[in-house]
Amino acid sequence: MLKLKIQRGDILKKIIALLIILISLIGGMYIYQKIAQMNNDGYVTITFDIDGNIITERVLRGSSVEVPVVPMKEGYSFVGWDNDASFDLVTKNEAYKALYSINQYTITFNSNSNTVIEPLTYDFGATIDSFQIPTKEGYEFVGWFYQGVLFDSLTMPAYDVELTGIWYSTITFSDVEGMEFEDLKGIPGTVIQAPLVDKELLEEDEIIVWYKDHLYQEVFTFYRMPSESIKLYGRLEKIQNVDVGFLDNLVDGEFPTIINSYQDLVDCIEYLVFHQVTAETELIINYDMDSTQSALNKALDDIMIDAIVEIDGYRKGNSLFVSLEIEEEATTKASLTDLYHQLENTENLLENGRNHNFNDFPIEKLTKEYKVINSEQLYYVAERGYRPVFDEETNLTNDVKKIYEEAKYILRNIISDDMNEYEKVHAIYDWLVINVTYDKRLKDYISEDVDDLRKYRGLYLEGVFLDQRAVCDGIAKAFVLMCRIEGIEAIRVRGYAIDKSYAHAWNKVRINNIWYVVDATSGGTIVSDNELVNHNYLFTNDDFYGGKFVATTYTDIIAYGEYNIYQEMFFEYDGYKYDFNIASQNELNIIIKWYVTNFYEDTTLDIRIDFDYGESLDNALLEAIQFTGITSILPITNSDGSFLENKVLIIKSYKK
Repeated sequence: MLKLKIQRGDILKKIIALLIILISLIGGMYIYQKIAQMNNDGYVTITFDIDGNIITERVLRGSSVEVPVVPMKEGYSFVGWDNDASFDLVTKNEAYKALYSINQYTITFNSNSNTVIEPLTYDFGATIDSFQIPTKEGYEFVGWFYQGVLFDSLTMPAYDVELTGIWYSTITFSDVEGMEFEDLKGIPGTVIQAPLVDKELLEEDEIIVWYKDHLYQEVFTFYRMPSESIKLYGRLEKIQNVDVGFLDNLVDGEFPTIINSYQDLVDCIEYLVFHQVTAETELIINYDMDSTQSALNKALDDIMIDAIVEIDGYRKGNSLFVSLEIEEEATTKASLTDLYHQLENTENLLENGRNHNFNDFPIEKLTKEYKVINSEQLYYVAERGYRPVFDEETNLTNDVKKIYEEAKYILRNIISDDMNEYEKVHAIYDWLVINVTYDKRLKDYISEDVDDLRKYRGLYLEGVFLDQRAVCDGIAKAFVLMCRIEGIEAIRVRGYAIDKSYAHAWNKVRINNIWYVVDATSGGTIVSDNELVNHNYLFTNDDFYGGKFVATTYTDIIAYGEYNIYQEMFFEYDGYKYDFNIASQNELNIIIKWYVTNFYEDTTLDIRIDFDYGESLDNALLEAIQFTGITSILPITNSDGSFLENKVLIIKSYKK
């Protein structure tokens, strides 16, 4: 009995112990559940599903939830969430899924013919049906183009599309002196060349010039196929060659002292000034000369080399004794700092266009050569198609050789051999405008008629290549040198403003036997204290330029070419290639958006407006600004608030 009691006591103790453990476990679970319940009562979980991208937020119960920004989805519009529970007061776990609706886009057609095609509307990504083919009498259809590129998409893109019908153009040619020419057919905008001519059928100095009209008033420039078919009228004309001055009249390196005409006298004086001959020189006059001093003064005015020279002469029978007094040149800087601030332009000059050891320039292949010892001689010789030779045995040519080598160094960097002549001249123009600041101090000296003006370097090649500061004379001479090094015929023209308020110098350049006006000085438009790039003065003609300046030299060289450089300046945006000749409001919107997206303060954009913008260009610009969503641009206007001439508009960004 006693033994049994002991066993029962042990069992009881064990039972009590188990109960205590069980109660502890139950209590712990209860406490855990209470804590968990308290936590669940305090927070809720919100889940957002945005096109498969899961975003989770944990917020206090009864508070608001921050709704994530729904990104744009190409071809779709966000229309809301599949859960209409409030975001302002959340009381439980919620899940939201973004809902999208597919967008519709429209294709419109401009057939460039009498065919009218109704617009087509498709869902994004839908298969596009084949388009109707328009008809146009006398033309063959090329295809439907979008932004200048053949539209070949099989599905609807995520934007409205305005298609333009492109037709093959045909150029027909009149007969010229019995010579016949085949029609030229091509896609508008493609590069073309003038028809080939058998040179044996032409005189040595003859070319065929093609005109748009049978009265031979408007010259046709062969570069891009026109948008419409056209007939051209050709005629034989003499080549307008540059007078080489005394260079082709030398005998054993010396100019003949027998003067048979007034032109011989001019060439002789030019020779004496070129070589800075100050000793008295005897000439034999074999023509009926007017008053000795007046003839000498007139001849001095007609020479093509710059110098401040006093000339005296007297006659003894047929002998004319001439003496010169020549002042110093290119020894002094007018200003030590730039007074204008050159702003950057969206045009990018080619970097490292050629190998740094490249010296296969066309000028180095010329057989005609002449020794030079100063920059004026270098310019003069190059302009007349001669290769300059330097005197390596003396120190006389150190500076001029340095100038020549600097010009070639620049050309190695901004020009490549696959460029055509238009592109090379464009690169030279841009370099001069962007890198050479107009020398305002020297301009003031000229206006004030300061003594010894010819000593200032801004009038010479030194100002451009050594100081990067010059006036029109120096810039025009530099343009000649750089073009001639590249084998492109160019001349410097002197003259004055049409109101005779100041003198000026500019250039003419010949490409494909057509002369154009180029003025890199005016290409640096001055606005306040800033200098801005303007391509309005690149490849223009005498009709346009004659309304501004009157030439006093090379008046026989007529620039009748016209080449719209803005159609040859390009940028890429959203996978398409555009030019700077703005032909619609949409193109204006796009180029402004490209500009403000990629360029910053003190960078300018110059464009040519070539569409009917209505009563005010300001309104067209406002629409373009609204299209970009960025207001940090400023149109550059003339002092009276009007926009620049010839449809050219310069825009400046002030975005930091």
